[in-house]
Amino acid sequence: MVRRVLALLVGFTTLVAPICVVDAVDTRPSDLFIIERNKNRNLVQYTLRLDGNCNPVADAPVGAYWRMLEVGPEATESVGWFERRAYGFASQEPQTDGWNVRLRALPSRLVKVQARRSEEGCAVEASTSIGGGPAILQRIYVFATEPALIPRVLYIDIQGRAPDGTPVSERVEAAER
Repeated sequence: MVRRVLALLVGFTTLVAPICVVDAVDTRPSDLFIIERNKNRNLVQYTLRLDGNCNPVADAPVGAYWRMLEVGPEATESVGWFERRAYGFASQEPQTDGWNVRLRALPSRLVKVQARRSEEGCAVEASTSIGGGPAILQRIYVFATEPALIPRVLYIDIQGRAPDGTPVSERVEAAER
């Protein structure tokens, strides 16, 4: 019995462990895209941590945190261990011109993350295929039912903009993820 209680306590502490620290002194997080859900207004914000020269920081510079809009407009929380199984990363691989990222929420879709210096400082973007063509990823909306402990995803809407700036979207059914 004591072992079970200890195992539960250890499991709970890993749920609240941070996925990344986005407010480190030497890094500047830059927003990439969000994941919204039908459950509530809270969303997961994905960022790219950069140094002062617009270079990615660390071996896995793409991170995520909760924007707790149900609490308030500036409230944030770390993405916990259990939540990372849904909103974390299947992989982050460095490339000569950025990073290739696969999300656990959408493992079939490769997301290319890039940073460059701009007049305003650093500019970042996440690009992927949306509706069969190249696009800048802006938003993923997950619609799921929650009949038990583990939600069941019914579909995912992917939204962004094409290279010419026009909005693009695509619905991915659960079986196609």
